[in-house]
Amino acid sequence: MVKKTARKPSYTQIRWLCQIIVALIVLMLPVTITLRLVLAFLFALIVAIMLLAYRISCLAPWQLELLKPPNHRGAFLESLFYTIGSFGLLIYLIASEHAIVHFACGFLGIISAWLAIQLIYSQEYAVRYYHDGKGLVFPDCDQPNWTEFLYQGFCMAACYQTSDTSINSTAMRRLVATHGMLSYFLSVSIIAIIFGMIGNLL
Repeated sequence: MVKKTARKPSYTQIRWLCQIIVALIVLMLPVTITLRLVLAFLFALIVAIMLLAYRISCLAPWQLELLKPPNHRGAFLESLFYTIGSFGLLIYLIASEHAIVHFACGFLGIISAWLAIQLIYSQEYAVRYYHDGKGLVFPDCDQPNWTEFLYQGFCMAACYQTSDTSINSTAMRRLVATHGMLSYFLSVSIIAIIFGMIGNLL
């Protein structure tokens, strides 16, 4: 009888577990329930950013593909969750007047969600590129490094396009489309908060 080897949890699953543990700890703080939810979301995002940044600093993009297959759906669902959470923060801030600490936590939460999504999609671009052997064409670059994939991720988030990078596969176009859509909605949230801050000051 052949014994089945236990499947090891993926890096993404470990990251999610760390985020959940931190969020549960924060939820036990002796503050109002709404502030607890905001802080739990914020600290879970900070953990995600730290772990994503650590992974980028430790692994080359082509090494990342060996550890995980492309997971467009997983990246989209996680980013969608962060986007919905950000809209929840926006509603929380607009619904009634709050102390400056509440406003600061909400604003940092939305900024953190935006940053986490860019890191998630930058990694997905790298995994997809080295898994398929195509998808993005970087001029004068035979072996793209993190500079190229972070450039692609943050340019898509800020400008919804890159001036010198071409897309030549359907899978990559799908990834870019969902990334641009989620980043757009988050950017709208950030702009709305800025106008709300200006309105409160006037």
